[in-house]
Amino acid sequence: MRISGILLVSGLLGLGGCQSITAPATGNPPWYVTPQVGSYIELHQELTAREGKRIYIQNGDVRPKRDINELEPYCQFYVDRRGVEMREPLVIAEDRFIIESVFRKRDSTGLVRAHYASFDGGMDVGDSASQQTMSTYMEIFSDRQPQVTRLICSRWADPYLDNHVRLNEIHENLGDLATLVPAG
Repeated sequence: MRISGILLVSGLLGLGGCQSITAPATGNPPWYVTPQVGSYIELHQELTAREGKRIYIQNGDVRPKRDINELEPYCQFYVDRRGVEMREPLVIAEDRFIIESVFRKRDSTGLVRAHYASFDGGMDVGDSASQQTMSTYMEIFSDRQPQVTRLICSRWADPYLDNHVRLNEIHENLGDLATLVPAG
C-alpha cells in the first residue's frame, strides 16, 4: 500500500511537468520563440567592418571575429560579396530588413577522443562530437541593400542539448544597434 501511494503522488507531481509553457504577460514575445517570417530587423545605425563578408555583433557591440566569445550567443550580418570587394571596408547602412525565411542548423565544430580510466591506462572508445554550433538563420531582404542576405545568431553548445539562441538573446546581442520587430 505504501509503495502504491508513493507512485500515485510521484505520478501526480510528474504531471506538473506536462503543463504548457506560457509567455509572461509583458506583451513581448516569449524567450523560446523562433523569429517569424514577416518580422523585420530595424538597423538603427551604420555598421562597418574592415573587410570580409560578415559583421559580428555580441552584447550590442560590433566586434572582429577574433573577439567573439563563441561560447556565448552572438549574431552576424552576412553580405554577399566576392573578389576584390572582400578587401574593401564592409558597410551596412541604417535600414529595415524583412525576414523572408527562418531555419535552425547544427554544425559539428570539433571532435575529441573519449578515454575512460582503467587499470591498464585507459580505453579508447573513438571520436565523439565535443561541441556543436547551434545557429538560427534568418534570410533577410531590403530593396536598398539586397547584398545583405542573412542575420545568423549562434553559439557553441553541448551536442546533446538543443541550445539554439533564444529570442531574448537575439534582442540582447543586437542591443541598441538594431531591433527585431515581430510580425503582425
